[in-house]
Amino acid sequence: MPALSDDGRRVAYWYVGETREEPVRRGPVLAGVAVYDTVTGEVVRRPVPTDHGVNGADLVWSGDRLWLSWYAVRTPRGNSATSGGSVAWTPSTGEERAFPRLNGIGGATGADGGLVLGDGRFDVLGPTGGAVPDGAWRLSRLTSGPVHVSPDGTRIAVLEDPDGRANLSTGEPATVLVGALGPPGSTVRLREVGDGSWAGVAGWRDDNHVVVSRTMGPRAGEGDQQTTAFASLDVSTGFPAGLTEQHDPSYYSLVLARDALAAPTYRAPDAASHPDPRLLAGAVAAATLGGLVGLVLWRRRVRP
Repeated sequence: MPALSDDGRRVAYWYVGETREEPVRRGPVLAGVAVYDTVTGEVVRRPVPTDHGVNGADLVWSGDRLWLSWYAVRTPRGNSATSGGSVAWTPSTGEERAFPRLNGIGGATGADGGLVLGDGRFDVLGPTGGAVPDGAWRLSRLTSGPVHVSPDGTRIAVLEDPDGRANLSTGEPATVLVGALGPPGSTVRLREVGDGSWAGVAGWRDDNHVVVSRTMGPRAGEGDQQTTAFASLDVSTGFPAGLTEQHDPSYYSLVLARDALAAPTYRAPDAASHPDPRLLAGAVAAATLGGLVGLVLWRRRVRP
């Protein structure tokens, strides 16, 4: 899946390319990561040379750094993989740092250039260069999904594991948990914020508000269209204020730029509504038929 930089200007994605030997036989062959600048149109590539191809993993932006990890395909059949790699790469300078012990970055988020690993744990890997140091913390409660560090680096927000069994979440709505950060190696005491009706935490809007979401399935007559509703949750009072709704097919995954979470809101005019084409066709047919009937009656009247 593509990844947007914090300001939404750059798009990172895996690209298709050549391999050193016979490429994997199933599907396109991934050969590296590219970053597209939506303002200048410039594309910067970071190849991942392999014999047969790459199984691309997640991409995570953290400031100007892009974190990427991959697995190299072992044979052209593509049914197994060798050891891969994980790198923190700065596309603007080409600087990078390898993390050979990092096995995948699924469920990770960014903080001050570093990588925040969640999904039942809380570790921060550098280089950070900010308020959040490298290290690992214990969590006082079972959690599910990504961990998000506040902009000032003093607190984290995460969803509680609703069924109380780590890595066996049922996907049911859960409560947001927030806790203050101590030194690495300490325990983060998590407390509940608001009710337990949220499906995800998108990130921090500011130092006192977390952007949360809930997803509603397709309504009758809407096909596979689903609605994702976003709200700003005050971590002091637990009060949620609605932000916006996104309507997408259920098989789409929404990609957000982190800075968008802090953007001001305003009332936009409703989108123009388009008439049902069946009603429009029916109206045209009725008008045509009415015209023909009128013409026939007129000719009967004027006929001598």
